[in-house]
Amino acid sequence: MSARLRVTMALLKGGASLLISDVDNVFSRYVDLKGLLEEGYDVFHAYEMRYPVSIFKEFGFVVCSGFQFLRSSPRTIKFLELVLARCRGKKCDDQVTYNEVFFRDLDIEWHHPNNYNNEINKQDGKFRSFGPNHEGALRITSNNTENDGLLVE
Repeated sequence: MSARLRVTMALLKGGASLLISDVDNVFSRYVDLKGLLEEGYDVFHAYEMRYPVSIFKEFGFVVCSGFQFLRSSPRTIKFLELVLARCRGKKCDDQVTYNEVFFRDLDIEWHHPNNYNNEINKQDGKFRSFGPNHEGALRITSNNTENDGLLVE
């Protein structure tokens, strides 16, 4: 099981709300962190580019475990319990696991405020909107063509 997830759970149960960032994140502007608490949400995640690819292909976006805010609350602890239950073995990819919980275990219908790329899912008949991956989204154009077309967060 991921050491990061075990430590995260212990801190949440101890009453600490957490802003978790991988060391390779680049911050381009100051954002007062008190806003995260004032919003009232229990969990914030940044968008990930494409990983895990299978979920990205199905839903059009994925969340990033490398930048997240977790409020110490019973709902956040329950969410992390679901993540830990899916985390098998010594080496657990927390990014894959977070996305599996969001897209497979929780009954969430994703909606984009501008309703781009809406469609009815052919398998279950549910309406789906594909989050930030729409024609009006900002995208990368770079010298590294592997990254061309990726969403800008």
